[in-house]
Amino acid sequence: TVYEAEALGLVLAARLLAIGQEQEFPVEIYVDNQAAIQSGDVLTTKPGHYLIDHFRRAIAKIRKENPGANNTVTVCWISGHDGVEGNKRADMEAKMAVQGARNNSTKRRLPKLLRKDPLPLSISALKQHQKETSAKRWMR
Repeated sequence: TVYEAEALGLVLAARLLAIGQEQEFPVEIYVDNQAAIQSGDVLTTKPGHYLIDHFRRAIAKIRKENPGANNTVTVCWISGHDGVEGNKRADMEAKMAVQGARNNSTKRRLPKLLRKDPLPLSISALKQHQKETSAKRWMR
């Protein structure tokens, strides 16, 4: 789902922060999915929320390893990433990543969460796919 994709993007952003050298704070991460942002404040069992939980733990660890008065990491909403520096490149990289494994990061560079097995199938995504498939069959 879009929510899960944005949550996965947050996990990857946390990984980049974790492996970055001499990180400068405060940090702002821009996301165009309000549900992903708002879910960070809620303890829930929503499908895909384990990704948000992982992000929160990773950010807490980063902040602990980088003590300081202003070691904040803020997730901000932005309308479709309008005017954000690097957005065009991020979009290009995302499109390349979905084209196949040759365009993806090596496993050792990924968060441990993503190194093992594929992510669990999303019930919401499966329902959405089934609905679309059924609609196509109905239109025949």
